[in-house]
Amino acid sequence: MSEVTALIEIGRLRVHNANAVSGPLSWGFPAPSAFTGFVHALDRELNETRLGGVGIICHQFDPQVAGSYTHSFRLMRHPYKASWRQKSFQPGKPSAIIEEGRAHLEVTLLIELLGEEPLTEDERSNLEKKIQELVSGMRIASGAVHQAAPKVKIFDWPDTEEAAKKEFRSKRYRWLPGFALVERRDILGKHLGKLRRQVSETDTLEALLDLLAIHTEPVATDEPNEKLEQPSDKAGRKTVSPEWISTKRYPGWLVPLPVGYGALSELYEPGCVSNTRDMTVPFCFVESLYSVGQWLSPHRLTSIEQLLWHTESDVEHGLYSCRNYYQE
Repeated sequence: MSEVTALIEIGRLRVHNANAVSGPLSWGFPAPSAFTGFVHALDRELNETRLGGVGIICHQFDPQVAGSYTHSFRLMRHPYKASWRQKSFQPGKPSAIIEEGRAHLEVTLLIELLGEEPLTEDERSNLEKKIQELVSGMRIASGAVHQAAPKVKIFDWPDTEEAAKKEFRSKRYRWLPGFALVERRDILGKHLGKLRRQVSETDTLEALLDLLAIHTEPVATDEPNEKLEQPSDKAGRKTVSPEWISTKRYPGWLVPLPVGYGALSELYEPGCVSNTRDMTVPFCFVESLYSVGQWLSPHRLTSIEQLLWHTESDVEHGLYSCRNYYQE
């Protein structure tokens, strides 16, 4: 059975114009599926190696938006003049606006290298150069890598749990300042159970929205606050404005997170559904699956398993998702 023999670090990778709309209900940092897909594409190029899970650490996130309170995406026209390839080219007619959300990223990716035996010094050096060459020409979340020579480092990884935790504790400070993306569906499950004890018909989406929303509520006070007293009304009575505070259901930097897809139909044979991307593979209609993610500083993690994202598929129940097994 293959085990983790090394950890590949692709450090401070700059990505331009990455997709910032990875789900139908939210926008922001790309979904974990974008990075597991990148690792899968890299694995296909490296024929002699096998890659496992991926850890995601963000150092910088610059969404291409305009506005102060209400944001809107900065949209583009490509090309600026419409029909420039056609015979009936009209120089004065601009092309349509491309509605898309974009963001610039700076991330560090930590990828498991699976194998039976540890790498030799020459194998490690050659693999670093090959990954560096491949990554410079790849895309992450539809964004272009903005580095000619990305920083790639391969560390030998211990085969025992205690030694692996000790190695991780010594390496985690390399990724500061930054924030690691982990999954907290345990918090969502606890909050759903709490709401269902109040209203039994509460569904998971309602629990997700209630958990992540900022709730503004009045503070109950027994005595009027002189600082909040307003002028008397027509009857001569003092009117007191309530004191409002903003609170969250759970502490921490929690975010809505698209983690995969759920099947809406049966699995159709190749070529049965027209206008699909690939007519040679089976097809299924799906919808996005959401969970709760949390941004944590890497120095708060204790093992590499808390950081890694893996792909999972449950064909029987029609679930295709990314999972992270963080435990506080």
